[in-house]
Amino acid sequence: MKLEFSKFKKWAFLLLLIPFVSIIIVIIFRHSYFPTNDEILEEVKNADNYTSKVEYQIKNSRGEYKENTTIYYSKDQGMRIEFEENRVKIYNDGIINVNDNGYEYELEGDFDQFYPLAFTNNLLLNEIEDVGEGSEEWGEGQYIEINIELPFKNNHMTSAKLYINKEDKVPIVAKVYDSNKKERVTIIYKDFEYLKEVDDELF
Repeated sequence: MKLEFSKFKKWAFLLLLIPFVSIIIVIIFRHSYFPTNDEILEEVKNADNYTSKVEYQIKNSRGEYKENTTIYYSKDQGMRIEFEENRVKIYNDGIINVNDNGYEYELEGDFDQFYPLAFTNNLLLNEIEDVGEGSEEWGEGQYIEINIELPFKNNHMTSAKLYINKEDKVPIVAKVYDSNKKERVTIIYKDFEYLKEVDDELF
């Protein structure tokens, strides 16, 4: 009789243990396959290498215009922007190396704070005010909306919003606002791709 009761207790214990173990497995599985917003931001911010086509849509007192570019980022080499008409800017160690149709020269890094905003790791280095989610503006996919305070002494660039696709962990668009909360710049990412490495000759 005691033996049967002992077996019963073991089975009862196992039956009670199964739901607990199942919950733990679900939590671990969910954490592995459904990272939190903070984890996605850290992954995007700390990416080693990537490239993307980027369209800058700029609005100012003179009207609106667009610039199509291709960007490359290398954690070790810096940032490269290829503009139309054979113009290239490379940002590294506080210096901007410019090649304008074969004419090469250097600028101080503070001379251009605008174009590097397209680099997500650069943008996310600034103070993040809050993080939200949405799914309405860009179709069915879920996105993360990050509100960022910009440190520039420029009333035309005081804050920004970065939208990241939650599933692919890639940026969709960034928007830059002036001191009156008016949208001044839209940065649209196309064919964004994380890379294992970037050709050193680009830098």
